[in-house]
Amino acid sequence: MRTLCLVVRDPRGRIGYQEIGHAIMAADTHGNVTSSALRNSLLALASYEAHSPIQAAAAAMRTLAELGDVDFEERDFAPQWFQPDECISIIDGLLGRRRSALAEATRAELLLMRRALVEARTRGCSFYLVELEPHERLPIKRIRFAK
Repeated sequence: MRTLCLVVRDPRGRIGYQEIGHAIMAADTHGNVTSSALRNSLLALASYEAHSPIQAAAAAMRTLAELGDVDFEERDFAPQWFQPDECISIIDGLLGRRRSALAEATRAELLLMRRALVEARTRGCSFYLVELEPHERLPIKRIRFAK
């Protein structure tokens, strides 16, 4: 099962990540999180996702194979960084729904992600989300923003 991670970058350019868990992605597999967001005119959390290193490598190889002998730069595959405010609002919207709309484990992970994003905002950090494969690790420091 994949693990959802919050990757943050502070104003000095230092990068770290915090694991969020499996429940949000499991709920999204069944459409609960994304459909709930869209029904409430919110962006889906997937809008903030970037490729994991394995996914980026696979996407790059597919693209280069399709294009043939093409020059590219590493930044062509760099993730897009986001400011926390809008994602916090989305999470607030999801958590404001009826309690039965989301499983308790999903709500708990959304609360964890919200706390981490609020702390990231306080520190002036930008972020993106990434889904890691079970055997995959990010080549950056693991941090703990919120409990």
